[in-house]
Amino acid sequence: MGAGEFTTYPVSGIATAAIVANRFVKQGTTAAETYKFTAAAAGEYPFGVSVDDADAAADPVAIEGAGKIGMLEVNGADSNIAAGDYLKPTTAGVGIKAASGDVAGAIAMEPATADGDIIRVAITGPWVVGTPAAGEIKMLYVDADGTAAITASHLTASVVPVELSFAGVVAVSIPAVTEATNGTIVRIHRTGAGVVTITPASGTIGGSATHAQLDTSGQVLELWGDYANTDWKVISLSPIYRDLAVHTIPLTDLRTWDAMGALLPTTAGTDDLALIVGTPGTDAPTVQGADAGGTTATNKAGFVLVLPPNYRDGETITLQTIAGVLAVADTSATIDCNAYPDDEDGTVSADICSTAAQSINSTTLAAKSFTLTPTGLVPGGTIHVVITTAVTDAGNLAPNITAVIAKIAALIDTEG
Repeated sequence: MGAGEFTTYPVSGIATAAIVANRFVKQGTTAAETYKFTAAAAGEYPFGVSVDDADAAADPVAIEGAGKIGMLEVNGADSNIAAGDYLKPTTAGVGIKAASGDVAGAIAMEPATADGDIIRVAITGPWVVGTPAAGEIKMLYVDADGTAAITASHLTASVVPVELSFAGVVAVSIPAVTEATNGTIVRIHRTGAGVVTITPASGTIGGSATHAQLDTSGQVLELWGDYANTDWKVISLSPIYRDLAVHTIPLTDLRTWDAMGALLPTTAGTDDLALIVGTPGTDAPTVQGADAGGTTATNKAGFVLVLPPNYRDGETITLQTIAGVLAVADTSATIDCNAYPDDEDGTVSADICSTAAQSINSTTLAAKSFTLTPTGLVPGGTIHVVITTAVTDAGNLAPNITAVIAKIAALIDTEG
């Protein structure tokens, strides 16, 4: 039989027995057998395809390996071969159609129906049919509120991508990576509510973790099977959802609430909060109200909250203040929030803060949170916010019965 037709230069080797051109060959398994080849038999792992004949052991032979296009002798009568079919070796390295679970070594580019046909093939190197080749993805869709398992059969199915729907799942087991599933890419899409945990039967996820976790609906986790390290490597987690990501509002950005063109004064006015800088390097800036000793002091400040580009439409927004008083009032001290979405026409919508005023009548500053109704809110939207402190004191038994705010932040659900 004549020499085969190939697209690039082949590997030069030595035959350990007679080899016919255009047949599957295997390489020796010991160090002394490197670059030594013989015909691949049924069930053996094909290294590549012979380019020419080797009449006897020790004769030189040229071999083409994975990634090359060449000619392969096949037995199309065993099972008719169509373009795109996977091919495996049989007796003396002749190619036949492979089935799921077989070790294939090439993909047919032309049909064959007779024994002895020589057809053009794409040489792949050995792989188990049903295991995804490069770029193929098995799709595993995961809902919430139940349990389910990704099985070995899911990972070695002959048709890819495989689409599975696990209804009501919060715990998902995945088999350990095997030789058959080495290189498999699994995509797990969480479509329901609740936290979903993915745990391998043995081995690890991401190099050292015992499990992976999807916290929010819509997250997609991609894993790649690494048999050598018994690990499901994390390719990507997208989008990365962050619930209540902190976006600090610098106190220096606060403005006079009813004259937003002006920054806060340095002394509290009749109804304005003041920015108190203190000594740089010693004190951090705070926002303070007027001294309410023997009276009531109601003071306000305003700012504009711009929702970030990665805000998740209509998801949670909480405004949080760290606040208290310099001295305890004998009646009450509260902080309140009003939030007005900008309608982008020179007007604003009604207040969307659903939380009532909260007590801050303690010298130990503490977090006070205000929930905003997020309906209709989108990335890039603006909200006009007014913060109000109200301190009432009758006895005036101490100086500086004053509201103080040390921090203001927006806690926003984001992605990416």
